[in-house]
Amino acid sequence: MSNEQVGEKTEQPTTKKLEEAFGKGQLNKSSEIQTLLVTAGGLGSLMMVGPEIWEQSSKIMTSMFTEANSIDIKQEFMQSHISSSGKNFLKMVSPVVGASAAGGLIAGLSQTKLKLTTEAININWNKINPINGWKKIISTNALVTAAFSSGKILILGSFLYLEARKAIQSPIFSSSVSIGDFIKFVSLTTASIFTKFIIVMIFFALIDYSYQLWKTSRDLMMTKEETKEEHKNQEGDPKMKGRRQQMRMAFRQRRMIQDVPDADVILTNPTHYAVALKYNPKGMTAPKVLAKGERLFAAKIKELAKENKIPIIENKPLARSLYKSTPVGHEIPAAMYSAIAEILAAVYRLNPYKYHAQGKGA
Repeated sequence: MSNEQVGEKTEQPTTKKLEEAFGKGQLNKSSEIQTLLVTAGGLGSLMMVGPEIWEQSSKIMTSMFTEANSIDIKQEFMQSHISSSGKNFLKMVSPVVGASAAGGLIAGLSQTKLKLTTEAININWNKINPINGWKKIISTNALVTAAFSSGKILILGSFLYLEARKAIQSPIFSSSVSIGDFIKFVSLTTASIFTKFIIVMIFFALIDYSYQLWKTSRDLMMTKEETKEEHKNQEGDPKMKGRRQQMRMAFRQRRMIQDVPDADVILTNPTHYAVALKYNPKGMTAPKVLAKGERLFAAKIKELAKENKIPIIENKPLARSLYKSTPVGHEIPAAMYSAIAEILAAVYRLNPYKYHAQGKGA
């Protein structure tokens, strides 16, 4: 195998690799989605409060000019009107600013899955290095970004020019109409342009997001050697191995505890081992081990057996042999058929009505 093939990144990133990348701020984040939601929030709120802004602005200007013609213009008058107008203006535009800010916040949090990382905002002096800066300028990613931005400006500029030209050519400009009809025309035209503008921006956002998703996945790809090394490190960690073994053991014990009440008999050592057996002639060719344990877990099995009135039979060699030879969920070896059959027959005789109803015993 050549060195080029060995170093080729063909493997999907592991969970550990993805977690490390997220911690470093290498997120699948699209700036176009941010721009889209900020613009949509601002334009959407402007369309809703625009008529009110127009009306309030007209009242302010009318009041200002009326009072300015009726009294001497004094400094106190100008200061009062400027202060009042400023406050009114802030009240009018605050919904627009708030909606834009909310759009930016939603875009940021949705793309980071509500998780924040501080490493991305730490100063990286390599990024400030002018040599590295020139490398970035002439990189493939920079060229793609430049081409995308140029295409976006060209398409959006052409779109706005065509829409504005279409609006100017409207018959309303060549006929006598009332102020109300003109304002209605402007509102409808503006709403139409805004809606189409947002649709075009959605198109660009989808392209950018798809590209960022592809780029992030490509950048995080791993070589086969890196994948093998990472798996070896994880598998070789004694703490990780011990933790996995504990989790598997706990899961198996929980499962066995759930199955003990279904057992027909418990064979014991009596203090070291306990094996729970079940036999169903309709669905089994031989008795099956439902649960087994030693020491503390054996005591737990016997405790559950007493609670569920399951017979407990002491047979040291048979219990020890079953414990060591037969895994949980498997049927007993053929060599033990005769011995186990005698024990089950004795158990069935203890409660013939119960086991006869289940199709067991004579």
